Amino acid sequence: MTEFAPGDSRLEATMARLPYISREEATDEVRGVYDEFHEAGLTKFIHQAETLAHHPPLLRAVADLLLAYYHHSVVPKRQLELAVLAVSARNACEYCVVHHTPQAVDSGLTIEHVNAVIDGTWREVDAFDELDRAVIAYAEQVTADANRVDDELFAQLREHFDDKQVLELTMRITTCTFFNKFNDVLRLDVEPIAASLFETATGHQHA
Repeated sequence: MTEFAPGDSRLEATMARLPYISREEATDEVRGVYDEFHEAGLTKFIHQAETLAHHPPLLRAVADLLLAYYHHSVVPKRQLELAVLAVSARNACEYCVVHHTPQAVDSGLTIEHVNAVIDGTWREVDAFDELDRAVIAYAEQVTADANRVDDELFAQLREHFDDKQVLELTMRITTCTFFNKFNDVLRLDVEPIAASLFETATGHQHA
């Protein structure tokens, strides 16, 4: 599996293309959103919030979406993390792979499962069940070419998920590509807490 190099941007030279808006620099409105991130356990994604804080209405809109995902998800965590890892790996977003690897492990997946999704060798792994395979295939195909998701694959999802679950999974997959590209083009640093969680989950630290 690829090893990543998360560093503490507060202590080292940052690679980010826009400065992060710290809590001390933020308006009361923005601080309120930061508090919501903290309360929801999303502090490990704070660099996204600190970047979006340059445009508070957009920060508010994105935060509302993330909090809706957090508080009202109807898709099992295992399948959500498989989908996000598949999309992030195909889009080569290190930030998201680093963040979601520990979450995938927390959902019951092993590092071998995670590696197989990232490497694209998951079809060779017996431990993935029918639903896992349908979700990963759907995530990869939507990311590669959404116009070519065939009826058979979609029907496989419908065997396991109701309308609300299919909707959420599709939104998660497509917004994941948004975050992948947002993070990469603006060169967001991996937060220290996310780096620590990644190292604990994998035993690897990028030098």
